[in-house]
Amino acid sequence: MPIWNTAAVTHRDRFAFWREVICEAFAALDPRRAADGPGFQGRVNLAGVGAIRYATVHALPHRVIRGPTEIRRDPQEAVFVNLQLAGTCATRQGDRDYLLRPGDCALLDLTRPYEIDVRDDFAILCVHLPRARLAARALPGRIDGARPETRVTTALMRAIWSDATILGPHAASLEGAICDLLDAALGHLRPPPAMMDRIRVYVRARLSEPGLNPTSVARALGMSVRTLHATFEGTGNTFAAYVRAERLARCAADLRAGRNGGVAEIGWRWGFSDPAHFSRVFTATYGVSPRAYRAEHTAAH
Repeated sequence: MPIWNTAAVTHRDRFAFWREVICEAFAALDPRRAADGPGFQGRVNLAGVGAIRYATVHALPHRVIRGPTEIRRDPQEAVFVNLQLAGTCATRQGDRDYLLRPGDCALLDLTRPYEIDVRDDFAILCVHLPRARLAARALPGRIDGARPETRVTTALMRAIWSDATILGPHAASLEGAICDLLDAALGHLRPPPAMMDRIRVYVRARLSEPGLNPTSVARALGMSVRTLHATFEGTGNTFAAYVRAERLARCAADLRAGRNGGVAEIGWRWGFSDPAHFSRVFTATYGVSPRAYRAEHTAAH
């Protein structure tokens, strides 16, 4: 079982060592020291059970970012399920912010940017698994530790971690068991299929309309605005974020294809009436400006 501990290096080198450790143990990440924090300390213990990796992380306050640069450098079709063991941390992915307390879990999608703000001396048990191992797609979000299915799942996570080094031939069956339990625990992070599908179909057909908004969509689909927003609750997304992501995806496709028209015109075509706003949100999502994105893909062809 690999163990990394910042106590093994000098105080001056500890955070640089930590940067190397968490990238080797997990994925390409950008850890940042807390501005007014004390001398940094951190420890990672890592173990594998079949195709799933388990790790415990103990650390003092700092921030961890996985942004577009890290995703491009180390693309992974995988998820983290982080069980909070001690302390608290604020987590953000997409437009969803939440605070994790002991017993809670976070589902993080490694294909999308996220940020973790460790606020005190904390500890987590991290499960890293291929996204394909989950039976159905769940969107990032907080998994409430008070839910019965969460308590059962986290109990098995703790038990597997405790005996990870001696499981041997039983690893494969336990790998399936933990994935089944995670599917149950993640159920509330999946959107209601029928209602969500109606919303998606309607929105995708009208992305070019600048006036597309919750009120118009709710009226057209015969539901209240409250119900529309409630459909997105627990999915790691909001109505506004979903519409923006769909519009950006259409803009990106046009830019890759070298469609006629300037950058502002393409943004306008898909509902972005303010060129400056379009440029800002595109850059935040794709890591480069629309103009640079088009140039990169034009050069590739």
